[in-house]
Amino acid sequence: EVAYLRAYAYFKLTSDYGGVPLIKTPFNLTSDFGVPRSTYEACIQFISDECDAAAALLPATYESSSPMYGKATKAAALALKSRALLYAASPQWNVANDPAKWQKASDAAKAVLDLTVFRLYAGSYIDITTRPNSEIIMARGMNKQYLGNAFQGVETFMSPNGYHGWSSFAPSQNLVDAFGTADGKDITDPTSGYDPQKPYARRDPRFYSDIIFDGRPYGRAEYFKDRYEAGGSNTAEMFEGGLDSDKGFDTWNASRTRYSFRKYVDTTYNYNVETQTNKFWIISRLSEIYLNYAEARFMLGEEKTAREYLDLIRRRAGISAALPTSLTGADLLKKIQNERQVELCLEGHRYYDVRRWKIADVTENRPLGGVMIVKNANGSKTYTYITVQNRSFKPQHYLLPIPRQEIRRTNLPQNPGYN
Repeated sequence: EVAYLRAYAYFKLTSDYGGVPLIKTPFNLTSDFGVPRSTYEACIQFISDECDAAAALLPATYESSSPMYGKATKAAALALKSRALLYAASPQWNVANDPAKWQKASDAAKAVLDLTVFRLYAGSYIDITTRPNSEIIMARGMNKQYLGNAFQGVETFMSPNGYHGWSSFAPSQNLVDAFGTADGKDITDPTSGYDPQKPYARRDPRFYSDIIFDGRPYGRAEYFKDRYEAGGSNTAEMFEGGLDSDKGFDTWNASRTRYSFRKYVDTTYNYNVETQTNKFWIISRLSEIYLNYAEARFMLGEEKTAREYLDLIRRRAGISAALPTSLTGADLLKKIQNERQVELCLEGHRYYDVRRWKIADVTENRPLGGVMIVKNANGSKTYTYITVQNRSFKPQHYLLPIPRQEIRRTNLPQNPGYN
């Protein structure tokens, strides 16, 4: 388990900073603390080796009823190796597009799949993050029995202000637009039937599981009595003047984008008496491994295999239409990237994905979008898409700067663009 944790710590460091000093032996008072930065490649090899060492010693998995559930397993170690080698094979670090690196990433993902102890969760998609299930490989579990009564629950952080939430994490219009239509088409596809004045109709089922939007039922009426006594309903009111706008309840907590996250939120939560719920913060799950494998096989020229693994994920989500065989090349790569954005939403992947793909200078240089909704006298609504925040992404932002105190203490070379 310690080998897994060390690999995980180094993976997080290399994802943020690139190559870092590899500390393989304990220090004492006479040690030389000026360990130089290792190359990114050396760090990835060390992470891979540590994952292999952990996998050789750990059980494949633990049953959810076991007191060991939640600890590191062989599957968790191999899943971490899969992600690390996928990152190492990507354009940020594999400038020459060496197919051998993609083969390693493919093999690492296949090793997890070959364990055959996980399967895509067949129950409600909403429950993936709120209860033990067949898909979770590694997660940080939270049991409300031991969390006390402080206002620290994700329901408080995520919920709209009209439900006395804080809207601390709000989806952007950019993310909302990434969700396709019910038949699996992009909303930019002229044959999709998408209407920007009926934006929430016939969308990807995952949209309804992950996003709270104007008109979406949310919570139980009996849990928010003051809201209903004020004349509201059990649907979110993000329109101007609605209960979940900046002119509704707790106005200072209104979402500036007029969206809130539904993912990770337990709607059986009773605001009147509870401040915590059971939760599984996903570290890795089977869907990610399918996506890792699909991307690696695509980069090795096996587009049919890539489509097949994307279809497995989309079919589970409720999209019955298979990807067309005409979806190839750059368009298929964009679909792989889009599926990661949607399927792994709010699981800590997007920040690193756009960097390893070397597309962050495009995706992160766009304004952060939201929507303004006006409810007309006849009950219809008008949607105007707005800029909430202008953002700038510079070349050095592909990596974080090493903290100055570390530079002064160890004379480590700084990442490019930060000197």
